[in-house]
Amino acid sequence: MVRKPRGDQREAHAGGALCRGKPCQPLSARVGKGMSAGALDRRITIRRATVTNTGLGPTTIWSDLITLWGSRKDISDRERAAAGMVQGSVISRFMVRSFTASRGIRPKDRLIEGGLTYEITGIKEVGRRDRLEITAEARMD
Repeated sequence: MVRKPRGDQREAHAGGALCRGKPCQPLSARVGKGMSAGALDRRITIRRATVTNTGLGPTTIWSDLITLWGSRKDISDRERAAAGMVQGSVISRFMVRSFTASRGIRPKDRLIEGGLTYEITGIKEVGRRDRLEITAEARMD
């Protein structure tokens, strides 16, 4: 395999003709690919638990950690009857932009969206520091 000298690649890129053998795109089209602002249509709040010791023993207090824009996709739901009661739950995937504060989200945190409280079950990085995919479950009791 014969490769072009590095100088030829730089000249093609500087001239705007080719970027790695393909037509060049503006930087705005290459950054955050697949994550348009229009897709981030949900206001999401992440809460973190703090345990404080009161005179009656330890108490867990949930306080807001960060509020950000994201998207939600419901991936499954279920109902089950137990002890004469019907319990329902929904599992959703939330997609948010990855930045310093959002990378601090942990599975022990809670996610609030649309009046529901979700328990976070998983966090996955999509792309290299581009997006975070948060899987969470909300109970409907």
